[in-house]
Amino acid sequence: MGSWSKLWFFDMNTVVGQELILYNDLVMVVAVAVLVVVGWFMLLFLNSRTFFGGKMNKYVYHNELLEIMWTMVPAFMLCFLGYVSLMNLYIMEVGDHVENGMKVTAHQWYWEYSYIVDFSSKEKEMDELWLSNWFEQLDFNFEISPELVEVVEEGVGLEGGDLFEGVGVKDGDCLLSVLTSGVEELKLLEMVSSWVPHVFLNCKWNYSYEVYEVFNSSVLDQGNFRGYTVTDACYLMSSVKNEMLISTMDVMHSWGVGSLGVKCDAVPGRVNSLGISPLRSGVFYGNCYELCGEGHSMMPISVAVMTLEDVSLVLKQGVLGTSDCVSTLEGVIMK
Repeated sequence: MGSWSKLWFFDMNTVVGQELILYNDLVMVVAVAVLVVVGWFMLLFLNSRTFFGGKMNKYVYHNELLEIMWTMVPAFMLCFLGYVSLMNLYIMEVGDHVENGMKVTAHQWYWEYSYIVDFSSKEKEMDELWLSNWFEQLDFNFEISPELVEVVEEGVGLEGGDLFEGVGVKDGDCLLSVLTSGVEELKLLEMVSSWVPHVFLNCKWNYSYEVYEVFNSSVLDQGNFRGYTVTDACYLMSSVKNEMLISTMDVMHSWGVGSLGVKCDAVPGRVNSLGISPLRSGVFYGNCYELCGEGHSMMPISVAVMTLEDVSLVLKQGVLGTSDCVSTLEGVIMK
C-alpha cells in the first residue's frame, strides 16, 4: 500500500505488475538514450564552427547514410517497444487453467463479491468432519418433520456408502423407527450430524456478500488503515490463476489494486474479465479509480490473498452463515 513517504513503485505481487515495472524501466532507458543523442546533435549543430570549421553543410546535406540512420533507428526502437508492450498484453489475458472464479459488481458506493462454492471438492472427508462439528454446535429445538423422514428414507444408497454408518443404524427403515420412537434429542443430534454433510456436499452454492467502508473509530484504532478498512475482504488464491468478472449496476466504476498491478473498468451494460495470479499471500489495498459520484472515496478495496485450502475454507464457512443455508437446513430438519 502506498504511503506519504513512498516515492517508488509498489512491491508487486504478480508477474504482470513486475513486467509493467520492467517495461517502465525499458521505456525510460530508451527515452534517456534518445534525449542524449538528440542533445548531442543539437550541440554539434549549434557549435558547427567549432566542430566542423564552418563546413557543416559538407557533412550533412545530401548525406544518405545519415538520413537512413535517423529514419531506421527510431523505427527499430518503436517496433521493439511495441513488441514488449504486446507481450505484456498477452500476459494480462485470463487464458486457461483458472482455479478460482468470482464476480465483482460495483454499486454506488460499495462492492459486491460473488463466488461459486463447490462442496464436492477434493477435501470431501475434511468437509464431512467440520460440517458435522459445525452442526453439533448449533442450538436446535428438534421436532420430527416429514422432510426429515423423507431425507432419511432416501439417505441409504447414495453414492459414498451408508450415510448412517457409525451411529448404530444400518438402514433407513431402522433409523426411521428410531426417529419415531421418542429418542432423546442428544441421540438424535448425534445421528443426524453424521448425514448432515451430505445435505451440502455434492452441490455448489452461490455465495455473495457486500463490502462497505468501516468508519467506526474503535475498529480503526486497532491498527487498521483509515480509509481502507472494510467490512470484509475479497479473497484470492495465491500461486494460481484467479478470474474476476467485473460489472456495475449503475454508473461507471473501476476496480484496481496497485500492488497486484491490475485495474479494470466496470462499464454499464457489459462484463469485463480480469486475470490475477498472486505470487505470495498477504493483504493488499486498492480503490475505485473512476470518479463515480459523491461517494467515490468511500469505495476502498481490501484483497486477502491466501492458499487455495484457506480460501476454500473461508468461503465454505461463509456459506454456512448465510440465511439460505440456514433455511435449507431448517427446512430439512425442523418444522
